[in-house]
Amino acid sequence: MEAWLHALGYSAAQVAQALAGPVDLLRRHSSFSDLGSVSLDWTSATDGRRNWPVLRTLLEHGTPVVIQPDRFWWPGDKFAGKSHRTDLFVLATGLNEATIRVLDTQAPPEHGYLRHLAITEHLRRACRHIAVIRTPPSPPLAEPEVFAADVLPRSIEWITADLSALRAWSATWDSIDLDEISARCIQIAALSDIQPQAFVLSQALVDATSPGLTAVRAASSHTALLAKVFAYRLIALHQYAEPARYRQCERQFRRLVDSLDALLTVLCRAMDTDRPTTPSRPASDFAARLDDIALHAYERRAPGFGGGESNVPDGPLDRHEPV
Repeated sequence: MEAWLHALGYSAAQVAQALAGPVDLLRRHSSFSDLGSVSLDWTSATDGRRNWPVLRTLLEHGTPVVIQPDRFWWPGDKFAGKSHRTDLFVLATGLNEATIRVLDTQAPPEHGYLRHLAITEHLRRACRHIAVIRTPPSPPLAEPEVFAADVLPRSIEWITADLSALRAWSATWDSIDLDEISARCIQIAALSDIQPQAFVLSQALVDATSPGLTAVRAASSHTALLAKVFAYRLIALHQYAEPARYRQCERQFRRLVDSLDALLTVLCRAMDTDRPTTPSRPASDFAARLDDIALHAYERRAPGFGGGESNVPDGPLDRHEPV
């Protein structure tokens, strides 16, 4: 999303404000495919070859395409031929008769995070979920105070409820069946829900000068950092996929939750309002979000979460919107 906004001519500050919105940690009010005013419109198929004509036409007309590939068929992937999972996203930016060019965070930095992949039957089969990035017209840059007045009040309301659920869930850490898929779902929640929203909020306030908003920027930046550290530790432990090792991350998760509590405090201070009181939310609220991730990325329920029915809008695997 960020790369495409820059390509459209957005400044760094405009990108931050376009991607920043009320902080929705558990995705109760937004889809996994939304970030601020930018969204992804998905087309899904059981066999990626059905999507290929649309993907090719879009790229030939200069429209980049997000691909959420089935890693079983994705060329060179460590899960190729081993496991069907869709927890990877790349941005296709061009193609010719022989190769497709993709922007991939796992590609070598020295090559600009770009890969040129041969177009094979396996690659076409992998393209099960493709999306077009929908963006608003390039907006005028709002003053930090105006942006804050629009975004922070709802952030306070939503974080209050989500924080309660996260604290309740953290108390169940020792009883969760932390297999590899469960740990990956927790990692995705930290790195795809919490970290981006906290980071873009801090960046949207980069020019703020008032003490209150400066404090919000610092607190949200700190939360983003802790979410990244926590998620990367889980990623490092996937090579072992042992519950005992995953359980060693409990302290990092609690620190992350504490940072969200501190962020809520400074948000209320910046808006000159008392911290709201809400009924306690159950651990199953966050468990439902994790189950939703497991269903969309791994097409299964993650064991041990006990989330019941998802309370999150449908994500890529359930959306069949025409491009």
